[in-house]
Amino acid sequence: MVLKRSVGALLKLIAQRLSADAVSLSKSRAEQPGFVTSMLVPILPPSVHLFLGWRDSRPTPDVADIAPVIEGLKLILAKDRQEGELHSLLARATRLQWELADCKIAERTVGLIASGEAEPARIHKHISRVLQSVEDFDALSKRVEQLEFEITGRMQIAAAKAILQRTEGLNEQQSYLHLQRASRRTRRALVDVANEILSTGVKLPPKSQPTSSVPLE
Repeated sequence: MVLKRSVGALLKLIAQRLSADAVSLSKSRAEQPGFVTSMLVPILPPSVHLFLGWRDSRPTPDVADIAPVIEGLKLILAKDRQEGELHSLLARATRLQWELADCKIAERTVGLIASGEAEPARIHKHISRVLQSVEDFDALSKRVEQLEFEITGRMQIAAAKAILQRTEGLNEQQSYLHLQRASRRTRRALVDVANEILSTGVKLPPKSQPTSSVPLE
């Protein structure tokens, strides 16, 4: 799943930024091996934390140093949990819709036969009407999945902009323009450029600022 890979990419990025020997999610520090220097950052209170550890005696960095990445991680973890719940609900609703359709078709057909009105045209019309409602539900489910994909992309772009603001000293609009220029230059989707930053921490080379104004994401 894209979101789970993004969580792993952000943890890897934190390790790269801070030269940490260990970066992981845990419920408590007791679950982690002993380190000379360590830091525990709340992510989704009260049970989940971000654990950072070093085997040397270097000073522990301030939490503010990785705040943009942590905020992106919070968004992705929250979205991952919500997405799992929604997919489970949609799957159950789809199954029940088809079961209900079978019941409607069977009951109506039995009724038509019992009343002596079981004409093929009438049965066909009833079945078509029932199946159409199920197909409409399936179309709505696909639309929900499409919107989820778009929302995930927006969140990934926002997380990448936060990293650029931290590492390059850009403001929000400048970081978006930075991503946009890289997208045009490499002929890749904006979200693909953002994912590259999230997974590798690549710093994009600066280019001249365009004169036109571009709306913020």
